[in-house]
Amino acid sequence: MSLRLGIVAIVLTTSSAATAGPSIWRRAVAPERHAAAQARAAGDEHLDEHYRLRQGRSPLRQAAALSKAKRVLEESGAPAASDPVTRYQMGRVHHYLYELERDARQLEVAADHLLYVARHPRTPTTLRAQALQTLAISYARLGRHEDEVATYDDAIAHEPDPDSHAVLQANQAEGHMALGRILQAVRGYRAALRATSSTLMLDSGVTTLWGLAVALDRSGDLEGALSTIATARTYDPLDQRINGPGWFYVPAYDEAYYGALGMWQRARAETDPVEREQNYRDAIAAWRSFLDRAPLSDPWVRLAERRLAECETERKAKLASGAAKRISPPPSP
Repeated sequence: MSLRLGIVAIVLTTSSAATAGPSIWRRAVAPERHAAAQARAAGDEHLDEHYRLRQGRSPLRQAAALSKAKRVLEESGAPAASDPVTRYQMGRVHHYLYELERDARQLEVAADHLLYVARHPRTPTTLRAQALQTLAISYARLGRHEDEVATYDDAIAHEPDPDSHAVLQANQAEGHMALGRILQAVRGYRAALRATSSTLMLDSGVTTLWGLAVALDRSGDLEGALSTIATARTYDPLDQRINGPGWFYVPAYDEAYYGALGMWQRARAETDPVEREQNYRDAIAAWRSFLDRAPLSDPWVRLAERRLAECETERKAKLASGAAKRISPPPSP
């Protein structure tokens, strides 16, 4: 399929008890509620610690922070809590654990908690939108793309921030592409670009352009795909956005498909013959990597085979053209 946005961490104020602290009389009246509030506050602290460590790529320390959050929340009865904020915390913990462990069972548990949050009548609007977005990403990673696409419809409907709509539309287009609905994917990416503000083009707009490029290629428009990648690189020449920690590929080997198109575009844009030749070689190697890693059941294997042959033919033509220029005789006086 393609790349996707990672989870956006948000800081929740679980209750006034988490900040100011309840009076001794309120603790005496509702000890269970006070204990739950304290657990939520502790869980938030550990989740915040994990998020900070995530920026520095410290997996062992991330795992330790998540384990503390999970233990504190479980000891307070959070897995069966009726409070949507607490259940959202549990969903985040399990989703982040999946990122470290790659155990699909963590995603299944996360999805159960997030679905509870999304359906709870007392869930705040912003929290519901965030839960739906994270739930859709969970479904994508689980390969449940029909559920993913439908969940993005709900997420867009509940998201109050207009700038976030563009991101959600682009992610939904990825789901359509995974299901083979290429024309819907193309329409979704273009709608996302129309909704992307100029300030966001340097960030989410770049990856939306890459998604559109792959969708165009898979619709049969190679030239449109390479032109779109060229546009993406006017914002991000080094491809940092699609190689950053907040993005991932489903399936993982789809990274080679993106890489093949990207190196092909560089080869066409390159004027130095040595660099151009290397870019063609890299593109061909990426096409072969995709074909080596993708199962025969992948719907894009046949197209990748054709693109590999086309890329090899184009490389040979460029080499022959360059050789002819080098050996052509000087003009007669």
